[in-house]
Amino acid sequence: MPSGARNKREQKTITDFLDRFTVLAVDEAISWQALEWYVQYHLSHGTGFLDCLIGATVSQYSIPVYTLNTKHFSMFPGLDLRRPY
Repeated sequence: MPSGARNKREQKTITDFLDRFTVLAVDEAISWQALEWYVQYHLSHGTGFLDCLIGATVSQYSIPVYTLNTKHFSMFPGLDLRRPY
């Protein structure tokens, strides 16, 4: 159920939008990699755990990260960082 919908029309709009995306599973290996990067980069770079989780996930799936905030992911080795525009 989409959060933030004020009525059924908005709920359908949100659901239709979200249906275009693929959900990637976060497994144990991804979780451990995220934790390792968090311990390694949190104090030195101010990296948050969710950025570590995103980084570890895209690293495991070998897919690019499209972001306007490349500095949030630049310390993670081997990531394919791309600006969406």
